[in-house]
Amino acid sequence: FQQNKAYDIGPRVFKDACIMDIGLAKVCREFGQVRIEKTYPGEVWVNEDESEHGDPPSLYQVRAIDVARLKALYPGKAKEIETAEVPDENNYRIRSSVADRRQVVEAWHLPSSPDGTDGRHLICTSSGVLRDESYQHQNFPFAEMRWNYESTGWHGCGLAYELTGLQYEINLLLLMAQKGMYSAGGMKILVEKG
Repeated sequence: FQQNKAYDIGPRVFKDACIMDIGLAKVCREFGQVRIEKTYPGEVWVNEDESEHGDPPSLYQVRAIDVARLKALYPGKAKEIETAEVPDENNYRIRSSVADRRQVVEAWHLPSSPDGTDGRHLICTSSGVLRDESYQHQNFPFAEMRWNYESTGWHGCGLAYELTGLQYEINLLLLMAQKGMYSAGGMKILVEKG
């Protein structure tokens, strides 16, 4: 836990669950080591029709990854990495236009039954497959946290969304108080002489 900074990641996942609809931490294996990484909820997608009851059979993570890291992870796939689609700056939180990154899609399809063999794990770019393997686990490799559950679907409901109505009323009251102070703040009383 300490090596993966799980205790640092946990509060950040909780913050996402409060602000957005879900908080996610991905558990994966890289370079022979178990790794826990906070995942931005906007990178993770499910088919809403398939997940109406909260249990999607497939999950997709679309993100931008540094080319050097991709080449280290998939040494025999240099061509697929180099010729892959460059992420659109409007769709990603890219802070530097000099970053050499590529858009990568990682997908999981859960087996249809506990002894099913139809589960898949796929990692690909726009120009080719980096990894395609069988996936036998019954869950996705994400620790999920939601502030509150919606009545349908996989996504949750964040605290910020729940407080929207209350915050709107507070803003109206503050606006009324502000207008009252402006109009009465410079009030003068006129009295006749004598």
